[in-house]
Amino acid sequence: MDNKEKIYVGYELGKDYCQISLISPASGKEPVLIPAITGGENTRIPLLLAKKKGVEQWYFGQEAEQKIAEEEAVAAEDFYEKAQNSEQIILEEKVYEAELLMQMYLKKTFSLLLGYVSFQKIDLITFCVDKITPKQVQLWKTLQKKFPFSEKKSSLISHSEGFACYVMTQEETLWDRGVILLDYDGSLLDIKSLEINKGTMPRIIKVDTLASAELPKEDETLFSLLKQVLEGKKAAMVYLVGTGFAESWYPNSLKLLCQGRRVFRGQNLYGMGALTYGKQREEQKNRKYLYLGQEQVKLNFAVPAICRGQEVDYELVSAEEHWYEAGGELDVLLGESRELVFYVSGLYGGRQEIKLPLSEFPLREERASRLGLQISFTSEETGIIKAEDLGFGEIYPATGKCWQQEIDLVQLAQQLAKVKQDT
Repeated sequence: MDNKEKIYVGYELGKDYCQISLISPASGKEPVLIPAITGGENTRIPLLLAKKKGVEQWYFGQEAEQKIAEEEAVAAEDFYEKAQNSEQIILEEKVYEAELLMQMYLKKTFSLLLGYVSFQKIDLITFCVDKITPKQVQLWKTLQKKFPFSEKKSSLISHSEGFACYVMTQEETLWDRGVILLDYDGSLLDIKSLEINKGTMPRIIKVDTLASAELPKEDETLFSLLKQVLEGKKAAMVYLVGTGFAESWYPNSLKLLCQGRRVFRGQNLYGMGALTYGKQREEQKNRKYLYLGQEQVKLNFAVPAICRGQEVDYELVSAEEHWYEAGGELDVLLGESRELVFYVSGLYGGRQEIKLPLSEFPLREERASRLGLQISFTSEETGIIKAEDLGFGEIYPATGKCWQQEIDLVQLAQQLAKVKQDT
């Protein structure tokens, strides 16, 4: 199926709202923002769940907001944050797992899609969250199992990556000198900078945080911060997102931002970025630009193997993958050596060996032992290589013995960079 015929969904999950967008053959090239209430105009769905007093009836979004205000229901406060920490919520003396409440909220918001597309026809739904943390990933992987569509049809990205994805859909001349993003919810301001390394191919796009601070709605305070943070920045484009910029309380700051720059304001940038992520991922082999953030693995992992009589490097993990989606498995026959060798290389060269000793390995003939190899990641800084004895049929039954080693990805990347520099 051609990309133009595929159906992509973007699900922006903020601290106090969610927003869902869709692009499909029926919508043409224009994305559709799903309203919070059928037939309504507001597309920001409050991140609220409320239980009707005295009975097991639940409301979400705007209806929950209304029922809480009318004192007909009690709010399940901070259920998203508590779900990430595996906490519980007590409502009317009854205990609820926050994770199950998060599952309920997602299920209710997914139902809003049914007026536009069936779950089976979705090619990819991309969730866009503030930051990717191990706790966030664990929650997402648990919730994935309960989604009304295949786990393979969902992905997770950060707001920074959503920002980059959205920017890359715009005319290249607008952003090839970099972009500034101001995200303000009325109390917390995040200022980020998107910059491009044009000395590589593909060209690397990075998003860095320039400032993050509590900020009152005072034009003078914002003006002072911007003058300090933006000094020397060559960006030709600025995006203002968040409800804090909805009102016109910052005229002087806006004038400063407009000096030599084009300024855009909106409330759906991250969701639109999530929406375009699916298409950009499918085109990554031929991409001119590549986003590389904290979520991406910066190293390639391979093992030596014999293929058709020739020694080759069999790749288990490719750099550029999200650490929480990356991983590789392979069954191998062990030779005379009692250690496994993994090759690690960087994006721009350099190569290093990692050895996993197989201590106390059972005494067997050469190539009479099958091992299951596995590489996985627990964060952007840590990887795990593992080998398990699978035996060799009925001749040598599997012992189930495992060998495991933790990898410091930051240290490895630094060592490879040094090797590259020395050569």
